[in-house]
Amino acid sequence: MPDIQTRMIDFSSNGPQGPTTPGYLAMPAQAGRFPGIVVIQEWWGLVPHIKDVTERFARGGFVALAPDLYHGQAADEPNEARKLAMALDRERAVQEILAASHFLKSLDEVSPKKIGVVGWCMGGGLALSTPSSTTPARRSITRRLPKMPGNARWTGSKNIYGKGTVSSQLNLIQI
Repeated sequence: MPDIQTRMIDFSSNGPQGPTTPGYLAMPAQAGRFPGIVVIQEWWGLVPHIKDVTERFARGGFVALAPDLYHGQAADEPNEARKLAMALDRERAVQEILAASHFLKSLDEVSPKKIGVVGWCMGGGLALSTPSSTTPARRSITRRLPKMPGNARWTGSKNIYGKGTVSSQLNLIQI
């Protein structure tokens, strides 16, 4: 299994003088340039499962960042998760996801213009909202295929986990 580096970070979410957003960063340990991907949490928050998914992307050769859209809060039962999701300011969340993509682009380890967005459940909806709001994120991968925003089109499916791990068939959306 490839070695990775992980750490919690704070990145600027509204310019150098603005507020910051916490996030979980995972990347291959070896030197090189890798595509970047923003991993969006489910309605539970930035929980160990999302950190594990972020680490799996790093083992697969990505620099992966999971922004903590609840800023330290997390749920372990559905009623708590529902309250957190309903209280989430979706516009702010999209801005924080975009800020995460800008942060990834600023890293020497990230290849230019190779930032993706991936999400499941609530994160899947946010993954679709993000690329349609601006241009830095060019491809969104989501577990569900709702009505496409703007000029988005379905481009196929990809099995991103295989080789003895949990397999997940995802739909690819080109924005």
